[in-house]
Amino acid sequence: MVNRVRIREHIPNDLDAYIDWQTDPEVARYLSWLPGSRAGAEASLRDSIEQQSVVDRKRFFFAVILHDTQEVIGDVGFTVSDRLHGDCGWFLRINFQGRGYATEAVSEMIAHAFQFQEIEVLTASCRRGNTASTRIMSKCGFVQDDETEKRLWYRQSRERWGQANAGGTA
Repeated sequence: MVNRVRIREHIPNDLDAYIDWQTDPEVARYLSWLPGSRAGAEASLRDSIEQQSVVDRKRFFFAVILHDTQEVIGDVGFTVSDRLHGDCGWFLRINFQGRGYATEAVSEMIAHAFQFQEIEVLTASCRRGNTASTRIMSKCGFVQDDETEKRLWYRQSRERWGQANAGGTA
């Protein structure tokens, strides 16, 4: 299957789309720290761009782009918590959710983490009831690792990802 999306480093022209998902209450329905303000979204995008030139980079967040139109539809990435572990997350603008784009973008982000970084384990979590995120994690090979009353925790290892993608389908 040919991916309909790709990921790339953020650029300043991503601002309008970035503000769209950062300030949208519907995108934020499972998050405690969003929706944000326009100023907060601007600062967050600036930080994402500045991280690209940091020598010991810890945050790798990428724009999700539609192949056909080059439109920015979201954000996906991970933060390195120590040399071998990263925590990842993703957002799609509301009118692009439910079409499988997030699964494609998360798969590409996982490949980047395991192929180009020293990451051995990626973790992700979501609130209970966020069935869209749990489906994405499952489709991308994450397995549930832990749970609390409010959150579900998942992990994906380089080893398991490599075994699943050994046929060159990554």
